[in-house]
Amino acid sequence: MGACPFLTVKGEGMSLYSIALGSNMGNRLANLGRAVALLEERYFSRLKLSPVLETPALLPANAPADWDIPYLNMVVRGTSDLSPEALLAGLKDIEKTVGREETHERWGPRLIDLDIVLWDGPSFISPTLTIPHVELLNRPFLIHLLALLDPQCRYPGGKTFGEMAHLLPDIDTCYTQSFVLNPKLVGIVNLTPDSFSDGGQYVDPEKAISHAKQLVAEGATVVELGPQSTRPQAVLVDAETEYARLHPILEGLSDDIKQNDITISLDSFLPETILKVLENYPISWINDVTGNLEDRTLRTIAERGLKIVVMHSLSIPPPQRSMLGF
Repeated sequence: MGACPFLTVKGEGMSLYSIALGSNMGNRLANLGRAVALLEERYFSRLKLSPVLETPALLPANAPADWDIPYLNMVVRGTSDLSPEALLAGLKDIEKTVGREETHERWGPRLIDLDIVLWDGPSFISPTLTIPHVELLNRPFLIHLLALLDPQCRYPGGKTFGEMAHLLPDIDTCYTQSFVLNPKLVGIVNLTPDSFSDGGQYVDPEKAISHAKQLVAEGATVVELGPQSTRPQAVLVDAETEYARLHPILEGLSDDIKQNDITISLDSFLPETILKVLENYPISWINDVTGNLEDRTLRTIAERGLKIVVMHSLSIPPPQRSMLGF
């Protein structure tokens, strides 16, 4: 792998590593995102990220049926001054931080899995680590992910990953869906009867909860709940009505929120709604379409460490003719 070009300039004492990440429990995309953030925070100044591929679980014969859960897999690459053994210990610590149990069954489901698959040094063998990874050439999805990172990267003593990927059977046979960690996607659930795109579709709490979870499954990093329509000529509702729309959905998603399986953004500009929601639920984002929240509400948002999206509008709701450009 020593001939692989890379955006980061390699310094003296630095090694270039390729690390495979996988998850098939909980919010799989969020698990990968947390692991990547910890890798950059602790061991790498900059990482290059592959896309994310969903692949079937690899299982031994007679594995329990509940182990058959698809994985999300990706590969990251970056330079570090750690030795392979020291980096391996760091990866195990990140797995623990993300929430993986220290004892687990081989081949069983896992919240996060981190493996060193390549580096730019000579072949490395120790009692706990082998580089290149012994199963690398038996994992078509890893070959494709490495080829997507850099098709000219070469397996030691063999072909480039671009060449190997080209010679593999149809790529569609090794994955079912693809995702990305960046850019991050926001999924919208409008709880109103009169919104532009989906007004009335999710006024039923069960449908709204199911749609929120489906958005996460399809790759949304944040799910935004909208209890108020701001389309042109909409009839605005009060904070009591907003909260009545939000409460059953937030209750239904409360376990997912607590387990970090879903990140919620609240689309509201009414201080009473925002403050009451924050009293009862761990919301992560506030989206204020007026850009004019009062100081008390802004102070509470800041004290809670929430992210805030501030927009600007001449009027809420906007008049019909201004939206047409007249």
